[in-house]
Amino acid sequence: ILCFSAYCVTPACITVSSMLINSMDLSVNPCEDFYRYTCGGWINSHVIPSGEARWGTFSELWKSNQEVMKRLIGKSL
Repeated sequence: ILCFSAYCVTPACITVSSMLINSMDLSVNPCEDFYRYTCGGWINSHVIPSGEARWGTFSELWKSNQEVMKRLIGKSL
């Protein structure tokens, strides 16, 4: 017998849900400023680095990947 839960409670689902909620600004009325409601938390916690014209989640991922590659290359030398 298969049992289906109405909610996903796997570690991956919980992690992603947490990231989404933390990216939101729940103090904003979504009917007045939907963009700020959905992205305000991320905007408040991520400053655009100097020298960059824009910054987003893919920029964060790119930066993180660059740091990992530098560490790995440094260990192999």
